[in-house]
Amino acid sequence: MIFEDLADKTIILTGANGQLGVEIAKTLNQIGAKVVGIDKNKTELSIFHDYFEIDIGDEEAVNNVFNSSALKDSLVHGLVNNAGFSIFTDFTSRTKEDFFETISTNLWGPFLMIKKFSELMAPLQVSENNWRSIVNLGSIYGHLSPDFKIYGKSDRKNSEIYGASKAGLIQLTRYFSVALADSKIRVNSISPGGIFNDRNPQSNNFIEAYSTRVPMKRLAKVTEISGPVLFLLSRISSYINGTDIVIDGGLNAL
Repeated sequence: MIFEDLADKTIILTGANGQLGVEIAKTLNQIGAKVVGIDKNKTELSIFHDYFEIDIGDEEAVNNVFNSSALKDSLVHGLVNNAGFSIFTDFTSRTKEDFFETISTNLWGPFLMIKKFSELMAPLQVSENNWRSIVNLGSIYGHLSPDFKIYGKSDRKNSEIYGASKAGLIQLTRYFSVALADSKIRVNSISPGGIFNDRNPQSNNFIEAYSTRVPMKRLAKVTEISGPVLFLLSRISSYINGTDIVIDGGLNAL
């Protein structure tokens, strides 16, 4: 069975109650992995082996999670830094609070999670065939500027600080892929393009305008992101390290 090496392994997933987080958790659940979910919002879903309602920018709360029996007594294999915060107001009205909330969730939080994950793994004897894996969720806006021509007045525009924070997360991926290699931890990232949001759908005008810029002529489905996450967690990708995989239907190739 594909991804059988993840069965019964514990995967820590931040942003677990969001649109993409739920899909990743369901997919991991289906292959027999145990998902420890982390999110600021409560969940009623039964797909989680354990669940922590915390802000990943809160260092004390993150420390408490990693000191919990849910992780101390588990065969922890991977970490998926999926939590993200977006701000959609124009940069001319940007506040310091907006700026630092974005940085806290999109950069500081993942940094804390990676640091604590590496500390949790440090005492373990990891075989050459069983490296642990970290997957960070970046964005094409860590590579590109949004095309402002495709947004209408009521559309949610990606901000300068969101893109900057995701570019920073991609660089953290590269840094830790080197820094944690001696600890047998691989670190990679995925940068999705636009994903159709079935919880809070984008406007028809935006979907049409965005799709005309994509060679595949559509937005991504959440299921098209969760598969690559599993790929990078699994030893199928055992020689991939320090890489950012762009999943955007070809937009980045134009």
